[in-house]
Amino acid sequence: MLEGGKVVVVLWSNTGSNVKVAKPQTFDETTSKVSEFLITCKLYIRMRMRRVTVEKQVQWILSYVQRELANVWKENIIENLERKLLNYEIVEEFGSRSDEMLKVVKLKKIE
Repeated sequence: MLEGGKVVVVLWSNTGSNVKVAKPQTFDETTSKVSEFLITCKLYIRMRMRRVTVEKQVQWILSYVQRELANVWKENIIENLERKLLNYEIVEEFGSRSDEMLKVVKLKKIE
């Protein structure tokens, strides 16, 4: 690239929206595939879902989790997400006895 008479070399561009990234294969409880599944999910999220909420990212990952024990784990994660969201909504709607409590609930929602 030429800028102001100088050659500028671009080593990395953060505009990879058109870069194709493989989606993970459905996770079926195979222990030996856990690491590969997680790495593929993390890469896809970093490349294609950076501006999506963590909750949506987790839900996306869970959509690739299948089979009996994995489904039990998936249900627990979903319930935990819903519980955190419900706690946040209740405190935000009805107020808190302290601003500190509201801040704690907001921080937990971010996690």
